[in-house]
Amino acid sequence: MKRMFIEVKEAAEAAKPEIRERSEFLMGGLPCQGFSYEVWTEHEIREPAARLANARLLLRLGRGQQPSLPELEHIRLSLCEQSAISWGDVRAGLLGRKGKFHVSRLIMDGILEIDLNTPITDRTLIRWAAAEIRPPPIG
Repeated sequence: MKRMFIEVKEAAEAAKPEIRERSEFLMGGLPCQGFSYEVWTEHEIREPAARLANARLLLRLGRGQQPSLPELEHIRLSLCEQSAISWGDVRAGLLGRKGKFHVSRLIMDGILEIDLNTPITDRTLIRWAAAEIRPPPIG
């Protein structure tokens, strides 16, 4: 599983030579540890405007505890049955009472993914983040 390390800087700070040098070092070294690395400035966060709102929603919902193993298994089985589930289905209880909290956490952890550039709505699709962590089909 590959996780992303995102550093947030003001554009003027990100342009400083020492920050750029450190960023290049991290971009080269973190993949060996299973991480990708990006620097986001206020421009990447605010444009498109949905990204900031989505980040706030996921942070608010996903700050809680990690899903338990039975809860993770329920999510895994649900995503084995179909390639994606909608945010609306999650909110409606498809993944249980805590589903939206667990899905938000798993998106933040890089295990599940959504399109962060469009507003999260009931039609937003949730998928496994990478092929290497996708569980095998059942049957």
